[in-house]
Amino acid sequence: KGKAPPMFYQVSNLYKTLWTTYFVFFGVLTLGMLFYGFWASGWFGGPSVANSDEGLEPPHSLRDKIRVCCRSCNACMRNCHDSHLCFWSVLLLMEVVVLVIFVIAILVCIIGGLQAFMSAGCSQVYVLADRTICTVAMKTMQTFLKTFWSSSNLPAAATMDINDACVDEGLLTCHLIAEQMVSAVKLSIFGGLVASVLSLQLLVESAVKHEQVTFRRLLTLEAKEAKEA
Repeated sequence: KGKAPPMFYQVSNLYKTLWTTYFVFFGVLTLGMLFYGFWASGWFGGPSVANSDEGLEPPHSLRDKIRVCCRSCNACMRNCHDSHLCFWSVLLLMEVVVLVIFVIAILVCIIGGLQAFMSAGCSQVYVLADRTICTVAMKTMQTFLKTFWSSSNLPAAATMDINDACVDEGLLTCHLIAEQMVSAVKLSIFGGLVASVLSLQLLVESAVKHEQVTFRRLLTLEAKEAKEA
C-alpha cells in the first residue's frame, strides 16, 4: 500500500522523460535538416568552391604551431561532410530513424486500440463511469462506515464535500480514459503517421538539394577556370 503511489509516480516521470527525450531528439534532427536545406539554397554562406591554390606557410610562433597541430589532427574530418559518401551515409541513417518513427507510430496505434478496448469494457462498470452512481455509492458506504469520509482518517474530507469527491479525487476512471487518454492517443497516432510521411519527404528534398549543390559547385568551378583562362 505504501509502495504503490511512489512506484506510479516513478513510472509516470520515466514515461514523461522518455517522450520528452524522443521529441527533443527528433526535433533537433529535423532542425538540422532544415538548416541544410537553407544552406544548400544559398543561405548562411551557402556552398562554395574550395580554394586549393593557397600556399602553406610554415608556423612561426608557438600559437601557430599549436594551430597547425590541431588542424592536422582533424584534417580528415574537415572536408568529409562535403563528400558523397558522408552525405549518403547520413541519409541512410536518417531513413532508419524515419523507420523507427513509423514503428513507434504503429506501437502507439496498438496502444490506442488497447485503450479503446479498456474504455469499452470499463463503461459496463457504472460506478467508475457515472458521477451520480459514484456519489450514491460513496454515501452508501458512509452510512455503515462512520469513519469512511471523516477528517480523522482523511484530511481532505474536512474541506471537500462528499458529493464532489468522485470528480475532485479522479474516481471516475472510465470518464478519464474516455476523454483524456483516448484524445491523447488520437493526436499521437495522427502526429506519428504524419511525421513519418513528412520526414521521408524531407529526406527526399535533402537529396535533391545535395545534387543541386554538387552541380552548382561544378558550374562555379568552371566559371572560375574560364575567368582565369
